[in-house]
Amino acid sequence: MNNSQTGLEILHPDRLPGGRVQAAIFDFDGTFSTLRCGWEEVMRPMMLEYIGGGQADDALRRRVDEYIDQSTGIQTVYQMRWLAEQVDAANGGDPGRDEWWYKDEYNRRLMQRVGERIRRLESGEDRPEQYLIAGAVDFLHMLREAGVEYGSATGRPRRVGPFDVVASRYGIRCQGADEIALTKLDILSGYEEIEICTAYELDGQRITEFPFPDALDRCKPVFEKVKGWNCDITSCRRYEDLPKEARDYVELIERLCECRIAYISVGAERDQIILR
Repeated sequence: MNNSQTGLEILHPDRLPGGRVQAAIFDFDGTFSTLRCGWEEVMRPMMLEYIGGGQADDALRRRVDEYIDQSTGIQTVYQMRWLAEQVDAANGGDPGRDEWWYKDEYNRRLMQRVGERIRRLESGEDRPEQYLIAGAVDFLHMLREAGVEYGSATGRPRRVGPFDVVASRYGIRCQGADEIALTKLDILSGYEEIEICTAYELDGQRITEFPFPDALDRCKPVFEKVKGWNCDITSCRRYEDLPKEARDYVELIERLCECRIAYISVGAERDQIILR
């Protein structure tokens, strides 16, 4: 089925509420922006450097190129795990360098490239249009004119689920984040107790590290309960304005995720945010 308003091919029209697309969520990098493009040009020489020790022959180049082609789209940490295994097989590796070490090094090299592009944008040497996917802005305008909301869930019923510490901590590590935002704190108001998923049960064992994807279907969430707050917090603009129970909730998540919560949203409006 093709949507006559947007020109999009709809694969499962029977799943559309009201028979039309109401909202769309997009990934920014590679979908609208090319600011971070060229990651292969960073990963390839890095892999050759560490596996070959500066002596990369044609066979190694082909092996690395084939792996990068085959692994495009998976999370970077899995690519770095492959790199660590190859380094171990080639020269015994380095006990202090696991997939996380290689991921940090890869991100450092990639962000050097991105940082230079940002500098050129800020200095006016480059124009923003140079880093936009052709037709991206026109496409978004077309969606808006067709009544399709994108990039925001404001104004629709929200589905609430317990905060998943295990998945969130894993995501924080993958992205190398040192600060995070905690959104939609206001929708938890009125609950006597609030559940937090602090671990998984996998094949009868309690785990706190995110498992490989093929094991996720066998995982069951393990919940802990904390005291809720029975008051409206949408007018709070300072962290001190939040009730003690809300602050306790924020600080518990912060400790469990091992990452500072710098921003807290307490509503859908732009000014309904607390900076810590």
